[in-house]
Amino acid sequence: MFSLATWNVWFDELERQHRYAALIKEITGWSGSGSGPDVLCFQEATKPFLDAVSRAPGFLQEYVPAEDIRSTNIADGGYDVVMYVKKKHTIISTETIHLKSKMYRRCLVVELELHPSCTSESSSGTAASDVADTGKDGSSSSSSSRRGIGKEKVTSTATTTASASTPPPAVSCVKVATVHLESQKGNAAYRADQLLTILLRLIAPAAPPPPPPPRSRAAAGGGSTSTTTATTTITTPPTNSTHHLLGTFLCGDFNFCSTWESENKLIDGNTAVTDVWKSKYSHMPVIPDGCTEDSHINEMMHRAKASQAGGGGSSFTKQVRFDRILLIKAALSAAPGCRKEGAGGGAPAPVQACFGSKCHACFMARRSVSRKLAIHDIARLGLHPVDPKEYPGWNPQASIWPSDHFGLVADFDIVEC
Repeated sequence: MFSLATWNVWFDELERQHRYAALIKEITGWSGSGSGPDVLCFQEATKPFLDAVSRAPGFLQEYVPAEDIRSTNIADGGYDVVMYVKKKHTIISTETIHLKSKMYRRCLVVELELHPSCTSESSSGTAASDVADTGKDGSSSSSSSRRGIGKEKVTSTATTTASASTPPPAVSCVKVATVHLESQKGNAAYRADQLLTILLRLIAPAAPPPPPPPRSRAAAGGGSTSTTTATTTITTPPTNSTHHLLGTFLCGDFNFCSTWESENKLIDGNTAVTDVWKSKYSHMPVIPDGCTEDSHINEMMHRAKASQAGGGGSSFTKQVRFDRILLIKAALSAAPGCRKEGAGGGAPAPVQACFGSKCHACFMARRSVSRKLAIHDIARLGLHPVDPKEYPGWNPQASIWPSDHFGLVADFDIVEC
């Protein structure tokens, strides 16, 4: 099983020391068991948030940052996306997709070689929804009551006998990308351009272009009108041919609700993309069950936004599903030596593998690709206020939540094809 979490931590100074401590404790599930998600993605991370991470009991013994934080906007006093990975996994490569933005937004992509323990476990009970079965889940469980993610596990006892003609098993890998798309409703055109840039890169990877020219990041926290070009930088060597990519994830704060039809066309109309929440809970209404910003629940968020709204703030309300976890299927590459059937006596197939039974190279490649990801569960985090009793001497004047956003955490089974 593989697990992934994402949370916009809110860069506001309001009680951030206690908010961040509570947020980190909840997202990692720290109770001495160290059973947190395999990958943690954060948006609006700042220096004070990273300091809170460094103080969290046991966190840095379990997790490692996916990149050098000194290379991010945080180093210049701004905010940025960050990612932490459990140390048991191997980081193969990190990549930054620079986006056209007024706010220096970017997409961080990390490819991981999964620890064998992930692929040797399968969830108990009925099989979960497959990545191809978008929106066809019969689950009736409520996300708000789901706790102890991934607790029910059994170790697979199945074994496979390899023959001389069968290639060795491929190492299972995943790619995880996190982004904070352009804020403010009037920036829909920027978000559309950013999302298209990211999806094109993740669905059909190509050789990366040179990195963008150096720029000043003094205003990286926002407010600048400068833009960056859509380019990609590889910071470590790419994967080798023995790695099998199980799937790619894109998660973060998209800054548009899943009910906004015009901005969802790149997701809803794309057969390569699965919105994990929508797939798992298609029977539940998005509002309010799937909201990741909900002023009806989060009193802290209501107070903050109402105050910003001025005189009419008392009637402020916001219920949106801005935060997502998407599962993306990458385009298939041709197997080495692939010769497409019926193409003039076996002409090379340069783009896609035919996977035909008469093509030995693709037939063997298909046999080696024996695992895939299936959605097991997804839930929201931060649905309850921080308990002051956990922090002696702290007496907040009003209820405080970990963030103005709710987080998301999802489990994925790694199943045999």
